[in-house]
Amino acid sequence: MITRVMSSTVPCHTIQTSFDTYTWLFRDAAGVEWDEVRSRSTNWQKSIEYHAPELLQQLGAWASRAADQGVAIAGRRVDITDFVALNARSEILASVWSTPSECTTVANQSNAVATIGQTWDWFGQQRDALVLLDIDADLVGGALTLTEAGMLAKIGINGAGLCVGLNFLSSAAGPATPSSDNGWVVPVHVMLRMLLTRCRSIAECRDLLGQVQISAGANITLADAEGNIAMLECMPASIPVEVEPSYPNWWVHTNHCINQQNAVLQGDLSGAFDESNDRYMRAIALVGASQAAADTTSSIVSILSDTDNGYHAISQRPNPALAASDRTETVVGVVMASTTTGASIRVAAGRPDDSRFSEPLFVQTS
Repeated sequence: MITRVMSSTVPCHTIQTSFDTYTWLFRDAAGVEWDEVRSRSTNWQKSIEYHAPELLQQLGAWASRAADQGVAIAGRRVDITDFVALNARSEILASVWSTPSECTTVANQSNAVATIGQTWDWFGQQRDALVLLDIDADLVGGALTLTEAGMLAKIGINGAGLCVGLNFLSSAAGPATPSSDNGWVVPVHVMLRMLLTRCRSIAECRDLLGQVQISAGANITLADAEGNIAMLECMPASIPVEVEPSYPNWWVHTNHCINQQNAVLQGDLSGAFDESNDRYMRAIALVGASQAAADTTSSIVSILSDTDNGYHAISQRPNPALAASDRTETVVGVVMASTTTGASIRVAAGRPDDSRFSEPLFVQTS
C-alpha cells in the first residue's frame, strides 16, 4: 500500500529509502560517490531558485525535518543540497550512466473523457519510497502526485482536471546544465511539479514548457478537463514537439522518440532501443485490438498488465541474469482520467499483472 501524505508529513523512513537507493545506484552503476553527485547539483539549485523559489523552500523544509529525524547518508545528516541532488537525479544519472529503458504510456480520448495509463519501470526497492503527495496549490485547486519520497513530483493530477504522465528519453548530447545561456533549464521532476501546480489546461502547459525548458529528455503526456490529450517530446533545452496519435484517439509511448525530428537528436540507444521498441510495438498491437472495446479504462488496464515479450514486457519482471544496477522492473501502474467534473488517479502498487488497481482517488481541497 502506498501512503497518502501532505508535504509536511512525508514519512522519513521513505525519504531514507530514496537516499539509500540513489547512493547505491550512483556508486554501483556509475562509480560515482554521493559527494560527487552533490557537487554536480549546484547549477540545478540555481535554476530552481530562479524559476520556482517556493520549491527550493519546500526542499529546505524537507531537509530540516529529515535531518531532525535522523535521515542520513554515510553517517552525515542530510541537508538541502542532498534534496536538490535527489530532484535532479535523472539529469545527473544521465550524465554519468546509460539509464535503462523505463515506462510505457497509453492514452485515449473518447466521449469527452481523456485517460492516461502508464507503468513506471525502475528499481524494485523504490516501491518502498513511493508516496501519494497532496499539494496545496490555490491556482489549480490543489494537486496529487505519485512520487518518490523527497522528490517534488512525478505522475499526477490537479484540481483543475489536469493529468500529467512521464516517460524518460535519452539525448545524444546528454542533459543540459542550467545556465543563463539556456534560461536556467530545470530538472524534469521540478517541471512536473510546476505543471501540476501552475497549469489548468494543456494550453497552459504548452505555454509553460515553451517559456521554461527542461534539462533532460522526457515525453510528457497531458490530459485536461476539456477531454484533450497531448504527448509532448521534450529534448534538453528545447521547445517540445508534438507526438501524433498512433491510432485515431489513441497515443502510445515508451522510451525512444517517435517524432522523427527528435529521433535524430536522441542518437544511438544501443540495446535499450530494442527493449523500448518491443514494448512500444506490443502496446501498438494491443491498442489496435482495443479499438472496438466499450470500456476504455479496462482496455488500458489490460494493456498495462500485459506480460508478453518476457523481460521486455509492458508489465516487466526483474531479469535475474542482469546486474543489480540493470535489473529494473515495473514498480507501479497508474491510470488517470479527466472529465468536466475533474480528474482522478488509480494506482496499482506493484506490477499491474500481479496487483489490483485502487479505487479512483481525487484531489483533496482545503
